[in-house]
Amino acid sequence: MAGLCEDGNEPAGSLKAILPKVNNETIAALFEYAMSLLWPSGIKRENVLFVADAAPYMVKAAKKIETLYPKLIHLTCLAHGLHRVAEEIRISYKNVDNFISHLQQNKPRVKVRIEEMSEGSEIGRGVCQGCPLSPILFNIYLEDLVKKGFQNMGGVKVGGRRIKSIRFADDMVLLTEEEMILNDMRLELNDSCEQYGMKINANKTKSMVIGRKIQKINL
Repeated sequence: MAGLCEDGNEPAGSLKAILPKVNNETIAALFEYAMSLLWPSGIKRENVLFVADAAPYMVKAAKKIETLYPKLIHLTCLAHGLHRVAEEIRISYKNVDNFISHLQQNKPRVKVRIEEMSEGSEIGRGVCQGCPLSPILFNIYLEDLVKKGFQNMGGVKVGGRRIKSIRFADDMVLLTEEEMILNDMRLELNDSCEQYGMKINANKTKSMVIGRKIQKINL
């Protein structure tokens, strides 16, 4: 429990409790006790936020608390919420467990072509091909890689902002105004890729100069 004292100036601190058993009743009782500490002269039962995980006993506790706090907002962890959705799917579709078990027994293998075809490797983690999570997870992964690759170099100004790269899926364009900096960006990106278990395909890497003068650059 954390909040403000009645005058709104001093922090109320936090409450830690060891419960003899954890269930919806003990959680609801602890919540009421915490509110009495927060408002010793009288509990204010409006505009109360209850943050918890989405375990079944917590959901039941929230329903009990709602009888005393009609405007209670119960905020749960997104991961637990998705887990509850998954559990409901398992109840509605009995064959899901068999399907997952079948996938686990027949682990897919993948080969990657970078100049030459690699040997097959088992896929131990990740998402299925075509899963909408795939590009989101890859973008998160790539964003961190790029930030570490050339955080303080390169880029061109567009509309008052400095744009260093343009990315779509696994394709990337590096932008800069100087040839030397472009080479530095390429080397830094290559080092970052190696740290993240990725590799730049040199055969598909090209350079292009945009400007009034025709000139070549060497990478």
